[in-house]
Amino acid sequence: MLLQSFDFIGFLGVTVLACAVAPIRFKPFLLLVASYTFYALFFWKFPIYLPLVTGLAYFGALLIEKSKQSRRRRVLVYSLLPPLGLFVFFKYFNLLVELASGIFPKCSPYLAPLDLILPVGLSFVTFKIVSYLVDVFRSRLKAEKNIVLLALHIAYFPQLLAGPIERAASFLPEIKKQIKFDDRLALSGIKLVIWGLFKKIVIADNLAGFVSLVFAAPENFSGLTLALTLVFFSFQIYCDFSGYSDIAIGISRIFGLQVADNFNFPYFSQSIPEFWTRWHISLSTWLRDYLFLPIAYAVMRVFKSERLLLVRIETLAYISGIVVTMFLCGAWHGANWTFVCWGLLHGFFLIASHAGKNIRKSLATHMHLKKLGTIRRSFRVLWTFGLVSMAWVFFASPTLAQAFGYLGRISWRPPRQGVGQIIYLAGLIAFFIVLEYMKKNRGRFHFYGRISEPVKWLGYALLLCLMIVIGIDKTNAFIYFSF
Repeated sequence: MLLQSFDFIGFLGVTVLACAVAPIRFKPFLLLVASYTFYALFFWKFPIYLPLVTGLAYFGALLIEKSKQSRRRRVLVYSLLPPLGLFVFFKYFNLLVELASGIFPKCSPYLAPLDLILPVGLSFVTFKIVSYLVDVFRSRLKAEKNIVLLALHIAYFPQLLAGPIERAASFLPEIKKQIKFDDRLALSGIKLVIWGLFKKIVIADNLAGFVSLVFAAPENFSGLTLALTLVFFSFQIYCDFSGYSDIAIGISRIFGLQVADNFNFPYFSQSIPEFWTRWHISLSTWLRDYLFLPIAYAVMRVFKSERLLLVRIETLAYISGIVVTMFLCGAWHGANWTFVCWGLLHGFFLIASHAGKNIRKSLATHMHLKKLGTIRRSFRVLWTFGLVSMAWVFFASPTLAQAFGYLGRISWRPPRQGVGQIIYLAGLIAFFIVLEYMKKNRGRFHFYGRISEPVKWLGYALLLCLMIVIGIDKTNAFIYFSF
């Protein structure tokens, strides 16, 4: 049941109607029933997974809260083992078997890979549980006594498949308050759902066919076509992933729930660090709070001096935290060295940006680059987008050899085939960039505030028409469903 399908629209309509007529105190329970129904329709082969990890998280948090200070860390570790163990088992068991067979060839007859199917929402459920337990351990959050509310937080169906990774500290208060419909909030939610569907059906799915064709056989295409395809893939994955987030956030607004944004126009970023504050915000902040900062602080506690071999301890802590965090970020996306390379490449970009910060400021001052204003900002945006697009080749390629082979074939040689399709797709992206720019800078356009509400709805109706007319495939799953 895909989010862009009529089945899901029917499911959502029934859920909204049920919540509208039900007493306020029953709405969290109804949303929980809807979430478990949604999960069962997507994945019925391991029905115990969701209630199992929820129950363990519930009792684990209560034990952490009641434990003495000296035992709290041990209880936290025991509480984290089940969700993290299941996560590693389902996602990396076959990779670990392959590595073990290579290291111990005599044991290979006894080490057979399993035909495992990832439980739906495995990664995002695990992220929610880990952050909840750690926040209780850090006394930033009280252990939730109502298991229905905790279960709803973990299984909430709009966020189950691909996030956003909502924190319990922000979501639990939302569902504890009286959940009631707000006309203005619901209408803004409907607009956001339409915008997300437009991103997915019109932009991402139209780009997907051409991108898949080129990546399947890059040797059959010219060097310039390969470069343009990287740009196409950059917009495909952005529109696909942010489209899902928009739909999830919009649905939450329809229910009367306020959920934080997950993307903030990342391709307008002027640096890689800024990109990571705008891309998949719920994941990047999760990585910062639960991986990067603990690692960096641990390094600073180990080394008491200010420097180590002429390197400042703060710098060493930053590098250590970034390398480990981005390695794990890449590995989380899949048991493949291409994802690890993608993560480490972004880690290198972040470290290089951090190291060159003072040099860039000095050059900008001495060369009077700040006077260039718009030209300088535009160059930085294009440079950042180019680095991000280049890194995506490792994300889209099945092996490292194919990724490097793809990059090696990029040149200025113009395309000899598919020119019409390239122009069409480039036009779609240009149209989308204009819409994104206007959406991002709507406060600067004085005419936007003077547009009447009926005219705005006419614009959204036009987006719906475009979905019908040029939406080539309504059955493409969202990319991040596989993570």
